[in-house]
Amino acid sequence: MCAQIIRETDVLIRETDAFIREACVETRDEIDGAVRGNADRIELCSRLDLGGLTPSAEMVAYARAQKLNVAAMIRRNEGFTAAPEDGDGLKEDIRAMFRSGANGLVFGYVSGGRLDLATIHALLAEIHAQEARYGKRELVFHMAFDELSEAGQIAAIDTLAALGFARILTKGGPGRAEDNLARLKRLNDHARGVARGTAQRAITILCGGGVTDDNYRRIARETGITQFHGRRLINPAGLWPATARTKSV
Repeated sequence: MCAQIIRETDVLIRETDAFIREACVETRDEIDGAVRGNADRIELCSRLDLGGLTPSAEMVAYARAQKLNVAAMIRRNEGFTAAPEDGDGLKEDIRAMFRSGANGLVFGYVSGGRLDLATIHALLAEIHAQEARYGKRELVFHMAFDELSEAGQIAAIDTLAALGFARILTKGGPGRAEDNLARLKRLNDHARGVARGTAQRAITILCGGGVTDDNYRRIARETGITQFHGRRLINPAGLWPATARTKSV
């Protein structure tokens, strides 16, 4: 099919551009709902009331048995600062996610308004060791990214791309994605290489933060982003019960 160009504000989206919808899930019922809702991918966590922690290996194996593309959270506590006592546990979580068949790993740490490169490099060393045995995995930097200033985010995009991350999950900044459309467009342009005049995507912006089935197309039109993440993105008709204790993601 020929691509019909549709102009919305100052962003061009082609009809043939494929949107990727990632469901953020925690339970077996939610995994089953993601299957029914034709999710392209899931981010699998435990304890979404704490923003999402590492899931059990059994839950990852269950999701993979449903033929889902699973990005598994690697995180031991609420917040985006690494606790010294978490180092060995995070490495064991990485090994467990490889053994259980996760397709990707989601993690990220910041400190003092910058990427915590010491922690990131330590986890990457464990990941690369496991990849030598099990094969490559997609790496995703999570919403710790939104703790950075916009200038810090722009610099982090280049750093994370060089480190081999495939995606960055972001709502652009404080609030929800819909509050940060102009900033999300600038971040996406930089990630795609547009800001550098290369028009080559080095790393993908994955938009979350209040993204639903009702608003993701408008966000796409305003920003050029084509990958979306959320609790209500695959669940417009109540495919699984709402969880009162879950934080907005």
